[in-house]
Amino acid sequence: MKHFNKIAFGALMGTFFGVLIPIFVSIGIGDGNFYYCAAGNDLGYCILNFVVMCLFGIYCTYSSYIFDIKNLKLIWKYVIHILVLLVGIALTGLAVGWFTYYIGFVWAIGSFVVIYVVIGLINYFQSKANIGKINDKLNDK
Repeated sequence: MKHFNKIAFGALMGTFFGVLIPIFVSIGIGDGNFYYCAAGNDLGYCILNFVVMCLFGIYCTYSSYIFDIKNLKLIWKYVIHILVLLVGIALTGLAVGWFTYYIGFVWAIGSFVVIYVVIGLINYFQSKANIGKINDKLNDK
């Protein structure tokens, strides 16, 4: 059941981002049209995009096991994790046609790195605050 939940969560997240990314791309293009699939908007491409994004979501979900590796500094876990995710993004982008131009590749990778760093910093500061609260409780005893 644990793996089913992880697979279902990953597929849902992949689907969510598979719709969210085209919304932002369509807004960026700004001509009033919705660009669901980079490679084309017919049903076959949309189904391919859906399946690939589900698989990418599952891939991302399972990539978190990198943080379970013992005897590895946290910074190296983050480095390995971002590299694994970058490989996934590159393969996903190739499968659904994100990278028709070099700038598309640079934009996708650059956007991902910025988002990853922002999320990592948010997690770092939340963890630091939680550790501070735990230390305060321990010091009060």
